[in-house]
Amino acid sequence: MSSNSGEEKAETENDAESISIEAILAAKKNYFSIENDADAETTGVGGQMKTQEYNALIVPNLEPKYPSRSSSIFSSSSFLGSSRFFVLMILFVCNTAMYLARINLSVAIVYMYTDDQEFEKSVALSAFYWGYASSQILAGYLAARYGGKKILLLSFLGTGIGTCLIPIHESLWSMVIFRAIIGICQGASYPSQMALLSGWIPWFERSRALSIISAGESLGTIITLFGGPYIVNMCNCWSGLFYATGIANLVVFVIISLMLFETPEEMKEWGWLSSAEMRFLNSDSARPRRRRTRSRSLLDNGDSQYRDHDTIPYGKFLRSIPYLSTVAIHFCSDWGYLLILCYLPSYWRNVYQVSDSQMAFFSVLPCIGIPIVSIFGATFADWLLSQKVSLLQVRKSMSVLGLGLPALCFHLLSYCTIRIQYQS
Repeated sequence: MSSNSGEEKAETENDAESISIEAILAAKKNYFSIENDADAETTGVGGQMKTQEYNALIVPNLEPKYPSRSSSIFSSSSFLGSSRFFVLMILFVCNTAMYLARINLSVAIVYMYTDDQEFEKSVALSAFYWGYASSQILAGYLAARYGGKKILLLSFLGTGIGTCLIPIHESLWSMVIFRAIIGICQGASYPSQMALLSGWIPWFERSRALSIISAGESLGTIITLFGGPYIVNMCNCWSGLFYATGIANLVVFVIISLMLFETPEEMKEWGWLSSAEMRFLNSDSARPRRRRTRSRSLLDNGDSQYRDHDTIPYGKFLRSIPYLSTVAIHFCSDWGYLLILCYLPSYWRNVYQVSDSQMAFFSVLPCIGIPIVSIFGATFADWLLSQKVSLLQVRKSMSVLGLGLPALCFHLLSYCTIRIQYQS
């Protein structure tokens, strides 16, 4: 009797999986089907063929269903203390070290150049982002092809060595070359981390996961902005700051090589992953994309139509309003964020002539609130998803708050500056 019920349950699960596979394939075929730079042709009135025009505003509803909190998958593997949380802690340390090497010049430049060398300061500070912007797309491709861990290792090895070589620069342009190389190496960090997260973190935990690893940015910024002036004074030279942050990145390189695993299966082979968490990560609710991968292997035998459409539609990305909106959001967010990171120490020193200790204290104030708001905001976003609020509405709301409130603070800051100048 139990054998029959087990067989019936297996058949029910197979039927449900096949239905889900057919739904995913149908949605994929309807959205990504491309023929002569137009969408698929459909039959019109009278048997004639008509072409559906591509609509950049329409996004197919492929949003996965948020599992119930009472589901067995949540009781089988908690988030805190799990192996995937351990992976997030390693990536948190990675981002902390990454920002040590990124922000160190914002502090050291106060001691490297005089107040009338604004051009040299601007060129040196911007050189990092010349390389940073140029390597991310290629790094994403390489991480997907060869594995995120390998690319992440190369990123930190190049960052550590390049940072330690900065003190030997003899001219502005040699400084620019070193910082651009560091930018190229760090541009590979986040694409490789995203490749790792896609294999480790279920989709409904990714808001928290991203907020945790992103909090490392703020910690690294705080350590550098607050501790950088003290390191310079202790060493009696600005080169000590680059040696300290470069060595920190080389230490993280060793940590990644010894303690970070590419996939849960690899960690399971070493005996560091529990069977309960492995079942959780392989469940359909936690990883719906794996089900699509299995279905592809079933359809590869002769179904050339499915394989032909298994390409990335770059042209439609560039014509997609939701995609371009996401790019605009990131551009505006990074504009304000990087403005603070690059120029805040120089701003306090040049405008208000503060001491080193005051410069360190005032520079870290904006960075203290970022991880706090980020973690609580991401947890709130996950809670909204659990309350059946649509994923699109959650992302829109968080984007509006994330851009609107900093814009208001920047606007109010301009009035504070004028008032201080009048009082002085």
